[in-house]
Amino acid sequence: MKTAPALLSSIIEYGDRVTIRVHDVYPTTIEDLWQAVTEPERLARWMGTVSGDLRVGGVIHVTFTSSWDGPAVVETCEPPYAFSLRMDPGTEQETRIDVRLREEAGGTRLTVQDCGLPRADQLAHGAGWQVHLEDLRSALSGQDPAPWRPRWEGLMPTYARELGEPSAQPRLLGTLHNDGARGSIRLQERYATDRDDLWSALTEKDRLARWLGEFEGTLAVGQTYRYRMYASGAEGEDTITECDPPHRFVTTSSDGRESVEVTLTPDGEDTVLTVEHRGLPVDMVGGYGAGTQIHLEDLGAYVAGLGRCDSDARMSVLYPAYQELPVTAD
Repeated sequence: MKTAPALLSSIIEYGDRVTIRVHDVYPTTIEDLWQAVTEPERLARWMGTVSGDLRVGGVIHVTFTSSWDGPAVVETCEPPYAFSLRMDPGTEQETRIDVRLREEAGGTRLTVQDCGLPRADQLAHGAGWQVHLEDLRSALSGQDPAPWRPRWEGLMPTYARELGEPSAQPRLLGTLHNDGARGSIRLQERYATDRDDLWSALTEKDRLARWLGEFEGTLAVGQTYRYRMYASGAEGEDTITECDPPHRFVTTSSDGRESVEVTLTPDGEDTVLTVEHRGLPVDMVGGYGAGTQIHLEDLGAYVAGLGRCDSDARMSVLYPAYQELPVTAD
């Protein structure tokens, strides 16, 4: 994730999609800020118009001052702390907006995450959300916001300079290694959730089934389980040989030749996941790297409340890129 101290937004990437996170602290109570971000008459003062059924499961229509216009579904609501919306539901443009409020010294922190955006749109949405949050500050102080578009256009060069233009090349999460006899891969990714939640997504069978694959058996130290991965179609048996919740676990293949070590490290509001797969055929490390990256990208989409990617299409992009990576001798 790249951040710029002068900006309110940061970007979390997964595959060809990104999450924009924007946050600020407002000098007001959590109850007042909740009303400002959920009541249509107050939203109209800083963000846009909202109409429809505002209950969980209800369909609403949103028109932002930025000109975006369309339907959304209220997915969750926990007053006065959090709510989420699914924007353009059921379409290829579907995204998810998560809003969280937290009391802290000096007022209430508002965090907005716009999840599932195309990488090409990251700067425009980052700058756009910053203008919205600046307008919220004006509305809370009783002032009318300045025109939206000139400020958005003024922020775009700063966002491009500080966060960088999105690259047409795939972002590779992994490195490839060779110890002389067998190969290994090491991948690392950041997720916009806390360590306990990510640990749950990696170790509970009902949650694994939403992004990785189907698992049968007991997921405990010394136990053997069966798996079938969605993206690769791989099937087999592994044994959990080490487990230190919610920090680290290790699995070993049924023939004892391969092992996978998974480590979770908190980093602010996020969690960094490191996966090391050892004991691989040296001539296949590139393919394993591409396949594992697809799994980690699907995990990122799941954390963002979105669906898995087209694994065949994604492999056609990642596999050639991994084949070009150097294999480092360990």
